[in-house]
Amino acid sequence: MKDKGILGDVNGDGEISVEDVTQIQLYLAKLIELDDTQLKSADTDKDGLISVADVTQLQLFIAKVIPQL
Repeated sequence: MKDKGILGDVNGDGEISVEDVTQIQLYLAKLIELDDTQLKSADTDKDGLISVADVTQLQLFIAKVIPQL
């Protein structure tokens, strides 16, 4: 069974952190590729696209401005 991932945990280390934000930013800059599980985890606003909006939402969650993803 393939790992479904955790929303926001792009690097798959079991924690949501600035490292996950960095992974999305690198992907958006076309500096890295993300696999299907990572892409699903990166889509924090669940709109089917990976964008700056996902980065922003993840940053707000990490800063405890929003309670959940």
